[in-house]
Amino acid sequence: MCTKAVHLELVSSLSAAAFLSALRRFVSRRGYPSDIYSDNGTNFVGASAYLKDLFKLLHNSNVQDYSSSKNIQWHFIPPYAPNFGGVWEASVKLTKHHLLKTLKALC
Repeated sequence: MCTKAVHLELVSSLSAAAFLSALRRFVSRRGYPSDIYSDNGTNFVGASAYLKDLFKLLHNSNVQDYSSSKNIQWHFIPPYAPNFGGVWEASVKLTKHHLLKTLKALC
């Protein structure tokens, strides 16, 4: 059986500490995931500073220590291959669409 969900978490910055806080909040609500899949972010053109920060964040020793102590395995899809993340990419696109539609209705 497979379950699909989108979990949105507001963070104050792209720092390792902010990410770990968000991950801990996620775990307290949903439990420890056995696997986490993410892209390398290289498919976003023109955002190199953001991508460098994101890459550093995900490869930060504190993040890796936390995830390995909880038996969480990180998997990264290949650069320039967003089709490898098809299911979650489609979920993110749908979430963004509805969020923007809701925000426009409020303004």
